[in-house]
Amino acid sequence: MDRKTLKKNTIIISAISQTADLAMMALYILDKEGRVPSKIKTAVNFIGVACVNASWIIAPLTRQPKLRQPWSKLGRIMGVPLMLGGAIIAGVSTWNRKIIGIETPGSLIKGGMYRYMRHPTYAAILAGSLGWALFMGAPYAAASLPSLALQFLAGGMYEERMQLKPLFGEEYEAYRKGTPFFPRSMAALLILIYLLSLFGLDEAFTE
Repeated sequence: MDRKTLKKNTIIISAISQTADLAMMALYILDKEGRVPSKIKTAVNFIGVACVNASWIIAPLTRQPKLRQPWSKLGRIMGVPLMLGGAIIAGVSTWNRKIIGIETPGSLIKGGMYRYMRHPTYAAILAGSLGWALFMGAPYAAASLPSLALQFLAGGMYEERMQLKPLFGEEYEAYRKGTPFFPRSMAALLILIYLLSLFGLDEAFTE
């Protein structure tokens, strides 16, 4: 295992996305009194979401050991459905909310993808990023994804405690108790595929 390459991928994925998340959260805190123009909020949220997505897209493209045949072919076979599933979840959940980033909805959304999980956008990015790394045959990028998962866990808890619960009160508390952060079956599948991808860190699987 090349620890320098693993560290590089972790920094790429975490540094860019965490900076973007912090910028969006800082904007929300500053906007408690509603003084920030809506155009600025929309722009910051859009740029922030773009940066979060750019971080995991860029990582597999950097120079690193890649999976050799037939493992690279297997990576593509596993990666395509993950990317497609992530794209569908992201598209539907964004359509449900009609907003991006950490903007607060005007009413509590409990339909569509939000019927099955509280944070479908995060699930979509994790599935898509794992799929992209496998599709590109980049096991070091795949191995670096726990940093992104931890960031999303922290971000989701922040949104729930600081935005959604104060705004929607008991209605949100009832929704939270009846709806998982992610469905267990989805989380188990992503963890299983992630653990399988760790075999790619062995030099026997890379070139």
